[in-house]
Amino acid sequence: MRREFIEETGLTIGENVELITTFKEYYKDVYSEHPWRSDRSFYTVTVTGGELLPEGNGDDTVKAAFLPLDTIETYPLRQPIRNVIAKLGRR
Repeated sequence: MRREFIEETGLTIGENVELITTFKEYYKDVYSEHPWRSDRSFYTVTVTGGELLPEGNGDDTVKAAFLPLDTIETYPLRQPIRNVIAKLGRR
């Protein structure tokens, strides 16, 4: 997981990694109509170093950003992501 984190965000993380939730999302490619599944996992971590890759890694991450939780309602997020954020707010 640490390797994936640095590859996709540019950031290194500490030892304390806590799984918050997981779920699957299903999509269909607009052009090919090929269906695909995305496994989503959400963790709390402590960033210990590295440099954030705001434009992603050019492969499987399109964008990486820190979003202030008090402004989260202004972002166009799908409901499953909003549910994760709400779960974090109850901690």
